[in-house]
Amino acid sequence: MNEQKQKTKDFFNRKAMDYYREHYQVEFEKEKYPSQYIRHQRILGLLEGEKPGWVLDGGCGSGVMACELVRRRWRVVALDIAEKMIKETNERTARMIPRKKDWVKTRVGDVEALDLEDSAMDATLYSGVIEYLEKDEPLLSEARRVLKPGGILIVTSRNRLFNLFSMNDYTRSEIQNGTVASLLEELLGLQSWLEYEKKTIPLLVKYMRERVSKKNIEVFQATMGKVSKPPLDYTMTRRQHSPFQLKASFEKMGFTVEKFEFWHSHPFPVSFEGLSRALFIEMGMALEVLHQTPLAPLICSGLIVKGRKI
Repeated sequence: MNEQKQKTKDFFNRKAMDYYREHYQVEFEKEKYPSQYIRHQRILGLLEGEKPGWVLDGGCGSGVMACELVRRRWRVVALDIAEKMIKETNERTARMIPRKKDWVKTRVGDVEALDLEDSAMDATLYSGVIEYLEKDEPLLSEARRVLKPGGILIVTSRNRLFNLFSMNDYTRSEIQNGTVASLLEELLGLQSWLEYEKKTIPLLVKYMRERVSKKNIEVFQATMGKVSKPPLDYTMTRRQHSPFQLKASFEKMGFTVEKFEFWHSHPFPVSFEGLSRALFIEMGMALEVLHQTPLAPLICSGLIVKGRKI
């Protein structure tokens, strides 16, 4: 096991007991943006209309997605590199889906070296996994091997196009590396892939009125000019992907790309988030309605790509 994988394994073993509480039990009005919850809803939306079968949940974490998949009549192989995450998954499935817990087969393993037969899966999901790996190809190669012809591949990653908006160290790096122009070109080229309905703007106005409080706006206004830097959650390196970068990797490894999705909206650059965390969460949640509009690739830090084995 290389150093990056060992760091990832150690990190998630340390976080296992607190992971569910930190990411799924905090309401959006409070201290933490419900990023994982929204990401799961986007993934489940991409599976709507697909015939349920066997799905690999690679990087299953605390088992929330596995339970949701079973409720939608999928049978799940839940795999994670961290032993304690698999323990959490076993406990959660026993509590949440006791009558169908046998629909989830858990195992500790490596997404780049799966202990599965060829063409065994109807779908493979990798949520919050690829950014911890050194390269895309080994994961995608194994996904292709275990998928049936026409099988579904869904991968989430950190959205590199968000660097154009975040105004932090990632933005500075893009400027120094001379890559801003290419990212802007990709942002423009992506527009034809996105869906846009006229009803989206009225929905946004409605959500803003319902979710954004006057009190939190006043707190933000009172603290303007005191830009802060949010604390970092992770200690290991996490790669970023732009949509077309991930599309190129998919196509190189024998997949077609069907759809891009985005999540975790930011109303302002991240360096301002410390001024009024509650306001940022309220406004960000309202902006989630824009997840398939041309604005989404710029203001959303999360990217999801759905593909299919050729």
